[in-house]
Amino acid sequence: MLLKEKLISILMFSGFMLGGCADEPYTVEIGGINVKERQTNKEGQAYFVDDDTSKKIKITVLGLKAGLANNSQLNDEENRFTVSEAEVLFFDGIDFSGYHLHHNDYDSLMQIPLNSGLHKYVLISLPFGKYDHNSDKNELSKIAADNFFYWAKKSWRDEGCYSKDKMIDDVSPGTFIIEENDLISTLSFRDEDNLLKQMYFNSTIPETAYSRVYTLKPSDYGFQTDSALYLIDVRYNSLEDCINKD
Repeated sequence: MLLKEKLISILMFSGFMLGGCADEPYTVEIGGINVKERQTNKEGQAYFVDDDTSKKIKITVLGLKAGLANNSQLNDEENRFTVSEAEVLFFDGIDFSGYHLHHNDYDSLMQIPLNSGLHKYVLISLPFGKYDHNSDKNELSKIAADNFFYWAKKSWRDEGCYSKDKMIDDVSPGTFIIEENDLISTLSFRDEDNLLKQMYFNSTIPETAYSRVYTLKPSDYGFQTDSALYLIDVRYNSLEDCINKD
């Protein structure tokens, strides 16, 4: 390698370390994988290293100006700004990567790409954002979401079976990873949006359906993120089927 190339390589690595990786993220092993947390810096960035590949990861968290939420506005740089002091949870799986972003001024966001790398995610306020993970690409990957869902069912707290009414009345706002009809979707509701959460479940969950509910409360593990995560498996036609889940 030429001297110039070596210097460039050293400077790039040093820049990465100064950008947020000189210290280790707060890390807890859950279900056989490391879950890591960092807070975004003033540039809205959080840095991690993938355990399996040693690949450097940069997450950039952006906010959207109030009242804007359609796809073209999400992608318009003029409507976005960096968000500092957002908590970023990184689920460092082998066949998936999961990122949960939380800031008190926005709805939380859960994204499940297949591979880690450079990611830009946009936080929004109402109306809530729903993301269907049905892509064969890296972002919104169906394969990654399926793998994440399988891992979480084995690793999170099993709360048992919920009828539609129990889902509406007893599940608190938070971040939801929902599987129904072989489609995994993610969405979030803040505490003040409980009525909106109830309306959403009332309009989307079939009357006779039972859901297996799993929870992860990051604060129970010492993380700064105080938003609960729910895994909702909506695919049981009877309570008996749900109790005798596979």
